[in-house]
Amino acid sequence: MAGKRSADDRSDTQTDSTIKEKFSMKDFLQYLLSLIVDHPDEIKIEEKAFGENTLQYIVSANQEDIGKIIGKGGKIIQSIRNVVKILAVKENKQIRIEVG
Repeated sequence: MAGKRSADDRSDTQTDSTIKEKFSMKDFLQYLLSLIVDHPDEIKIEEKAFGENTLQYIVSANQEDIGKIIGKGGKIIQSIRNVVKILAVKENKQIRIEVG
């Protein structure tokens, strides 16, 4: 039925707040990166705040994994930035992610 909302639809805002409570952007970034590298235990993410609404994440990893994180032509890191930006926009934040 097109006009009616199910109980699942109404719980979307509740789910959003539950996700925010469980995962910070840093944790989410760590999770995404751990899925694509060979040495997930060697991923380190430094978080720096600039003002109230801007965060910078500096990612370091095993040298063998840096290429996997960046991807061909930077496509992987750009995709990661776009996905993490979704969370940032919901929290009214700006983010920068650097691999170094």
